[in-house]
Amino acid sequence: VDALVVKEKVDQNVISSLAELKINPSRSVVLCDIEGAEFDVLTQEVFTFLHGATIIVELHDKLIKNGHGLRQKLFKNIPSDAQTQIISQKRASSFEGISDLEELNDSDRALVMSEGRKFFGEWLIVEY
Repeated sequence: VDALVVKEKVDQNVISSLAELKINPSRSVVLCDIEGAEFDVLTQEVFTFLHGATIIVELHDKLIKNGHGLRQKLFKNIPSDAQTQIISQKRASSFEGISDLEELNDSDRALVMSEGRKFFGEWLIVEY
């Protein structure tokens, strides 16, 4: 049976929380958007436990003091047999072919399409 499980809190006890669920990492996708706590939670042990999963992490290092150093530490935690990729949203989404948006002036269209982010989004993909 395929299932979506949402737990209340992610912290340093994440391995025991996931072990309780008896997940099979090779059949799992882990979506991690924990507003900067990824640098504390995603340890070498967590990556080892999740070996085989696809892990998608929204990176928040641009909003944190010493964010560059935290990003480097996070990447060092990833096992050497994993493939990594960064997906970034540096350009505006296309509105082409959406008549309601094409008819708006530039300012209104920008407001409709904005996510209100201070920085462009980046997501780390880890796959084994």
